[in-house]
Amino acid sequence: MIDYYALVPVLFPILGGLILYLLLGFSEKIQRSFIVCFMGLLCVMNLLYLIALQNGTIQPAAAGPLVLDAPGIFISCLVTFLGTLILVYSFIYRKNNHFDSTFFIIYLVLAGMMCGMACTYNVLVMLVLLEAATVTSAVLILFGRTKRAIRATYIYLAISIVEVILVIYGAFILYSCTGTLDLRFMDISLLS
Repeated sequence: MIDYYALVPVLFPILGGLILYLLLGFSEKIQRSFIVCFMGLLCVMNLLYLIALQNGTIQPAAAGPLVLDAPGIFISCLVTFLGTLILVYSFIYRKNNHFDSTFFIIYLVLAGMMCGMACTYNVLVMLVLLEAATVTSAVLILFGRTKRAIRATYIYLAISIVEVILVIYGAFILYSCTGTLDLRFMDISLLS
């Protein structure tokens, strides 16, 4: 049975980005309030799920390759908590610049991708989510539109290309030794 609430840590931040897109015609104050409240809500929601999971009130949920268990939801809590703090800092940092909601829409999508990486044991799905997070974070780095930001983005993407090659190579080795890319079903003794 598919537990669709296992998709919540991934889809809610993306849904928040879509809602923020719909709020583009409203004032900056409304948009900023929504962003902070939404990230805070995500953090509290993940924390409550973690507490319920630890108390045994609910069981881990799975929806395809996404598994919402204690380690994954703990990392999701960290992502959303630190994401909320970084979001508040970004308001202060971007105070001198004109407010651009596109930055925060992409930021929410990045949070969803990072939570998705935390909630999967499948190496291939991790790679896809990592690459989606890489692209979105590269766009966020590029938002400064300065020569320094462009150079930093080039370096970041070059390092990411090397990282992808190494991860794919490691996935081939992993699959050839164990016969699976899902870390939950892997027999560790086959790796030695």
